[in-house]
Amino acid sequence: MFTDYITKKNAYRAWNFLVATVVTLDLVQNEQARAVEYIPDIALHLWEAVAPDSLNTASLGVNLIRMVQAGRSFWTGESSIPTAANFADVYNHALNIEHRLGNLMK
Repeated sequence: MFTDYITKKNAYRAWNFLVATVVTLDLVQNEQARAVEYIPDIALHLWEAVAPDSLNTASLGVNLIRMVQAGRSFWTGESSIPTAANFADVYNHALNIEHRLGNLMK
């Protein structure tokens, strides 16, 4: 039944896939976008969508690094990623960190 697929984990996976898709579209459409900033974020969100329970410790660390990077970019404005997107990305990666910590606590 369809309701069997509506779970917190699947919502988490869908959200990260959606974020990766939006970031990819911005990379393609934004002439000022720098791939070196966008591609790691896309890869990380795709990883969270595809393998939300694998390599928890490494994923936790990478999400923490990206969250700090997005926060720094938000405050300094030194990024080709829009400021509002960096602000939202801080919370996206905080959500990912919460998920990974939950996996490690099991």
